[in-house]
Amino acid sequence: MLTSQPFDEVWRPAAEISGAVVVGFAAASAPFLGEADLGVSAMIPGDWRGTDLCLRVTSADGRYESRNSYRVSEDWQGGAIPLPYPSPNPSRLIDLPPGEVTAALWRGDCAGTGSEIALVWWRGGTEPLLMLNTSRADETFLLFTNHPDWPEVTCLSAPATGRIAFDTICPMPAGALEQPKLDVVVIPFRGGEMGREIALTLRGPTG
Repeated sequence: MLTSQPFDEVWRPAAEISGAVVVGFAAASAPFLGEADLGVSAMIPGDWRGTDLCLRVTSADGRYESRNSYRVSEDWQGGAIPLPYPSPNPSRLIDLPPGEVTAALWRGDCAGTGSEIALVWWRGGTEPLLMLNTSRADETFLLFTNHPDWPEVTCLSAPATGRIAFDTICPMPAGALEQPKLDVVVIPFRGGEMGREIALTLRGPTG
């Protein structure tokens, strides 16, 4: 249930960057002609029942951002659920291409960020992507510490034009969404030197 009143979103004349490394974990699809529904949903873990969540949506150019709170019911068992997203300007969001918007959902309030994030679907996308702000690292890799047999993921640099809020796109391996908890370490490299590691947990429907 959406608890933010009023709905909190802003379109800025210029980009404002939060400084968060993990900007989003979402699957977005291209809009259909005449589409009017943003179709926002999320995979909420069962052990998040009875808690408050924050959904942050960010555009690649850093001009759009929303932060809104939701309450999970006490009897929630885990799984996918639509999230009300009553944007006053849905047509502007619908027109954003899939790679130009991302979302992050975490347990807790919107004043901070969470180390555990759950997958958000935007317009019914099917390919989950982890969007990062690495401050233009030369290379970025993902390691899965609770699945050491999985190969590392080589992330992709996003095109520089207009991308300010996130600059790196990481595809997820097959089976990633089937895990109750997937512990991930983000390792950036710049000038041949390894940067600061970032640890996070991606959450599945159970756990």
